[in-house]
Amino acid sequence: MTNQSLIKMKMTDPKTIETDSRTLFLLLAEFGTGYIPVDKCAHHFGMETEEAKRAAKRQALPVPTFRLGSQKSPWLISAEILAFYIDTKRKAAEDEWAKLHCTPRGGGVTIVEHHAKK
Repeated sequence: MTNQSLIKMKMTDPKTIETDSRTLFLLLAEFGTGYIPVDKCAHHFGMETEEAKRAAKRQALPVPTFRLGSQKSPWLISAEILAFYIDTKRKAAEDEWAKLHCTPRGGGVTIVEHHAKK
């Protein structure tokens, strides 16, 4: 199962969204709200503001977007879903890193040990 399909599966049922509370807390601290305007968090998707707005309109971002009100209302993303997306990407990167730096028998080093050596 790919990360993208896992994200889609988890997002279909809000009860299954599990996120690292630290990530959610950091997003809430950064944006000050549980519903983040797309133009404010476009950098999390590696996009410019206008590109992210166009993608939100087409539902082409990797997370669902919505509006509260009229068509002139800003596109929003749930902080909880964005935190889950970030955590999923981080976990995938950690797994890939572990494949490259750890031996099959459990030798090698952990991420923490690797950074402690520096």
